[in-house]
Amino acid sequence: MFLVLASLWIGVSLDGNLYTVIGNRPLSVLATLASMGVGLPYFGLRFLLGYAGEITAPGYEYGSAFILTAGLMNLLLVLDCWDVAVGQKD
Repeated sequence: MFLVLASLWIGVSLDGNLYTVIGNRPLSVLATLASMGVGLPYFGLRFLLGYAGEITAPGYEYGSAFILTAGLMNLLLVLDCWDVAVGQKD
């Protein structure tokens, strides 16, 4: 959990993009799902704080990569917990 939140914090600190779905761009759906993988912090940043990222920031691309990585790491953590819960992994 610490790594996921730290990665998200670094991404936000670098003004990375918090993806949303853009019409006629199918890859934006995948990026949005990866960003939403962070869970409640995504919705807190998006709707409560109105965070979207700053495209002119020097760390924009790196920040976006950190945010996507945080979401994907969290999804992998959830899948790992699921495997342990159903007894497929010890």
